[in-house]
Amino acid sequence: MLKNESERKIFFRSDLLFQLGKMKKTKANFLSLVAVVFLGILIFTVGGCGKQDVSKAESVTNSSTVTSTGDADIDAAQKVIEKAPDAANGYNILAIIYIRRARETGDFSLNSKAQTAIDRALELEPDNSGTKKLQASLLLTFHRFQEALEAGTQ
Repeated sequence: MLKNESERKIFFRSDLLFQLGKMKKTKANFLSLVAVVFLGILIFTVGGCGKQDVSKAESVTNSSTVTSTGDADIDAAQKVIEKAPDAANGYNILAIIYIRRARETGDFSLNSKAQTAIDRALELEPDNSGTKKLQASLLLTFHRFQEALEAGTQ
């Protein structure tokens, strides 16, 4: 086996460094998981998905206001896309608007439009960090937590 004291010390040091490296990787994975869960909770609470005390009359009034504002925002985002069709920024803006509007109105079919915009942005710029964050956020909305974790750690 190990012949002398110096060989044993070298072996134990290398083993210790190996174990330390594994611990750092595990810690990094754990911190990534905590960050994604925190992001999901933040989006859930701030995004308006939590319990709300709103009367039906206020809800109808607010949804018409959101729709008219949302349409203007969508038009503005589409103009950004027209000016720079090969850049991910316009598609990111459009995705953000669709995600926000889905949360505000309760029309979660808008999330599929957001997914289409995100897919196009990723085609144009696969390494765009903003697009990857939006992708992770949308995956959390769809309750695809494992995929969101993977997207968040790339």
